[in-house]
Amino acid sequence: MSRLTQANQVVTPSVRKKVLIGIVIDVVTNDEHPIITEPAKTFLVGAAKIRRVDDTSSSPNQLRYYQPHDHSNLDLPIVGETVELIERNNATIVYRRIGNNQPNTGNFTPNVDKVVNPFNDNSETGGDYAASSQTGTPSSSGGGGESEFKNEYFESTQINPLNLYEGDKVIQGRFGQSIRFSGYNNVDNVLAPTIIIRNRQGQKSLDETQGEPTKPIYENIVDDGSTIVLTSGEHLLEFTPGTIDTPLETEPIYAEEPELKGTDQALINSGRIILSSKDSETSIIQKVKKEEITAEVIEEATEESKEVSAETSDPIENTEKVEEEKAADDVELSQESDQQQDDVVRVDKFSSSII
Repeated sequence: MSRLTQANQVVTPSVRKKVLIGIVIDVVTNDEHPIITEPAKTFLVGAAKIRRVDDTSSSPNQLRYYQPHDHSNLDLPIVGETVELIERNNATIVYRRIGNNQPNTGNFTPNVDKVVNPFNDNSETGGDYAASSQTGTPSSSGGGGESEFKNEYFESTQINPLNLYEGDKVIQGRFGQSIRFSGYNNVDNVLAPTIIIRNRQGQKSLDETQGEPTKPIYENIVDDGSTIVLTSGEHLLEFTPGTIDTPLETEPIYAEEPELKGTDQALINSGRIILSSKDSETSIIQKVKKEEITAEVIEEATEESKEVSAETSDPIENTEKVEEEKAADDVELSQESDQQQDDVVRVDKFSSSII
């Protein structure tokens, strides 16, 4: 065949396979699930029993379990959610959750088995199911009563999606956790790479968006749950201790209040912070600017040194003073020995529990 003939051949485009959609009716979350009857079946943790929307005849007991698309980056669906079924090259089919702008419930539909189960008593279910299969999202209008398939302890709650900046990569969980990798989330939208890790959406933003679960919000370092912020360049950290939102009993004292931008910064804000070193010491190293070591600071240190020197200039007088103080302490200890013994035991127990 000549090259000209090859060039003039009409290339028939490959026919794209129909996208498969399914509805989750059960999820294996641990190795105590009834389907795991032996250790060899523990690989089923993370699998989901799914009814394909084109299956209008199988009973729930006949439905199969599908493995997740990616075990190492698992986005677990809940019962009642619609998922995508993907056929791999080796002919195996796996599921992948279909996200939307409601992070908490996704496309969850209550009483979903009343819609998709062809063996229920509702004669109108088939019509609703056929209509919903066109979009891949089930309709619950035909169902009623208690669902046979339901989540064991998951409860829906309002969690809002995040606003975005150009080029962002954002990971959002169902429960208000989020990780944002951003470059332009600053007032001037100039390049300043930033990472924001947030554990919980704050109550303030929940109150402001009550009844509007799809309204996007921004992270709030002060109001949100535990937050870690890594910034650079011109990203201004909108955080000031002692504000109305987080009043402090003692206002911070600054020689000059720092402007929280212009360099690499790391902020950790939480209700409680615990630093633990398992094998060695904890070190906090701070750079001190030369201009902060002033003549006044040196003079104060010199005066303190002179006072200490004066107090220790007469060894005999100091020795007698120390002995008198020790004798007074011994009398006090003798009078309260029983109470102190109880306190020591209590403190020792407390200390050991902390360690």
